[in-house]
Amino acid sequence: MKLILENWNKFLNEAEEEESSSVSYDKMISLIKGDDGSEITINIDVPKGKKKGFGATEKRPVPFDYGEFPDHINDADKMGWDLIIAPSESGKEWNKVGNLLPVGRVDYKEGSGKEGNDKIVMASGGKISEEDKDALKVFFDGISDRFEAPRWDV
Repeated sequence: MKLILENWNKFLNEAEEEESSSVSYDKMISLIKGDDGSEITINIDVPKGKKKGFGATEKRPVPFDYGEFPDHINDADKMGWDLIIAPSESGKEWNKVGNLLPVGRVDYKEGSGKEGNDKIVMASGGKISEEDKDALKVFFDGISDRFEAPRWDV
């Protein structure tokens, strides 16, 4: 009986830890924009020009750096929140947010089975060029069966 109780407590503690690291979209944006936002760790998984499938079997080269905030979990996939760095700023050494700020988002379409696994678009100083917006629109138009068009907060 003691072993069952110990295992149950362990399960509850692990569930609590997992839950506490989960962050909603709005909370993630607040964290990035907050006082300590520049120190948030990012991990670039797919550098500009490399191929990414976004859940599909066919992978395409991305015109941007694609990565995640590994310490901040998205409930939709139980992994770090996904980020896209504006194409004109991609290719740099990124490991902290620095002066990158959210400028928009790309959402999976309703009915895709991936709802909530949104991508946060980041750019220096919170400013994104029209050329970068166009490049992202063209890329995601090519996989519009899965994604909504990018939305801009600026």
